[in-house]
Amino acid sequence: ICRNYMRSVSGHASMLHRQGDVKRAHELFATLLAVLPPLGTNDNEIMVREEYAVCLAAEGRAAEAIPIFETAQKMYLKKPPSADALRESRLELADAYDAVGREAEARAMLGDLHAQSLANPDNKSQWMHRLRERWGRFLIDHARAHSDDLADAEATLTAVTQEAVDVVRAADALA
Repeated sequence: ICRNYMRSVSGHASMLHRQGDVKRAHELFATLLAVLPPLGTNDNEIMVREEYAVCLAAEGRAAEAIPIFETAQKMYLKKPPSADALRESRLELADAYDAVGREAEARAMLGDLHAQSLANPDNKSQWMHRLRERWGRFLIDHARAHSDDLADAEATLTAVTQEAVDVVRAADALA
């Protein structure tokens, strides 16, 4: 299958899904997934499956998305197409874990990603803002009694809003 074809069909299906045409999005994904090898290791094949999993998770079907995200992460650990792809995959997987009640796994993964973001304080990318906002929200949602979770959440979300300079991003607004 041609790389450009795969990516354009997958992107189109994802766009349709975001616009609410879930039925048509699933039809496109089904057509595309039917012609992909069962466990392809091609970066594009993995990304197509991940885009499908993102749609499943958005529909509240995180349990179905988790195996796809886990497979993608394993593949990216072997040969990541980029550092961003691995981080994004881990963030999506952590969100799916959280959605199905696997709090400890979500906390460990999000906490690790957050620690990595703090190790590079000069990085003010949209992705880092999104990650930091997500970590702060996770801490609020799952604050443990007698822990520093709420104070850590406040510090994290305050940092996100203070870093918002010229452009307000979705993560800034959520923070």
